[in-house]
Parts: sequence; C-alpha cells; structure tokens
Amino acid sequence: DTMIENLQSIGSTNIAFTGGEPMLRVKEMIDAINKYKDNSAFWVLTSGFNFTSENAHALKVAGLTGVVVSIDHHDPYQHDVFRRTEGSFRDALAAVKFGIENDFVTAISTCITQSNATREYLDEFMRFAKDLGVGFVQFLEPQPVGHYAMKNVMLKPEQLKYLEDVYLSYNQEVV
Repeated sequence: DTMIENLQSIGSTNIAFTGGEPMLRVKEMIDAINKYKDNSAFWVLTSGFNFTSENAHALKVAGLTGVVVSIDHHDPYQHDVFRRTEGSFRDALAAVKFGIENDFVTAISTCITQSNATREYLDEFMRFAKDLGVGFVQFLEPQPVGHYAMKNVMLKPEQLKYLEDVYLSYNQEVV
C-alpha cells in the first residue's frame, strides 16, 4: 500500500504489477486496485501463468486497465524452450484471449535478441501479434540478467539502429 501511495503522491498515473510473476498474488492486486483505482490506471505484466478466465474477470471488476503478456517467440516450441516450461506458450495465448475478452488494453512484449533482430523474424512476429488481436507490441532489448546472465546478449549498435527503423516503419504504416 505504501508503495502505491508514494507513487500516486508523485503523480504516477499508470502503475504496473510485474514479477517474478504477479499472478501469484491476484487477491493482493485486486485489493490494491479497488483501493487506489481512482488515481491511477493499473496494469499486469505476466507470462500468462494463472491469468485464467476467472482471474481476468475479477481483475476487470476491480478496475484493471490492461495486461501485457510476455511472448518470447511466435513458435510455441521456441517459446517453451526459452521459458523452460512446457505449456507456457499455451498459457500466454490464453492470457491474451482472456485479456481481449475482458476488454483490457491487451499487448504482448517480446525480447529482441541478436538472432531474431531480422526483418523476416520481426515481420513474422508482427503478423502473429496482429492475428492475436493485441493492441500493441512492446520490443524489449536483452540485458545480461536472468536467462542471459553472464552472456553476451547486448544488441550491437547497428542492430539497435535497425530495430529502431523497423519499429518506426511499423508505427508509420497505414493499415
């Protein structure tokens, strides 16, 4: 409670519950949203774990604004391998579905790695996102933490420039 009050006292209009996995604490999120929703919009950033139809509905009733689901690859096998959890792709897709069904602003986030910083991959991922019906896609830059700890994962300057160009082209295209 104190953290949310501190954030609101400095004018934060959007507050996101992140992880670990915030969906392990659904009741606490519902309580916080109910208490503080008049001054901020609330978001959940999730892997999709435990973002069930029932939990999505309860979060909607509480006043949650949106959900951002992490999807590491458009290929189910590649996603599950990265997450080290069989069925995690299925859970992520279910979370997107329940987000859309509950009229949340629904988005996906994905980490753009050295190996998938190509137009071919990005086009395929964006087609996948469009087919899911999400409102937006968030590109994340890899950092040497978590799965990537002690690894050379940083994008090269030319890859960052390329990614920025691709991002701008997606946001400027008329569909």
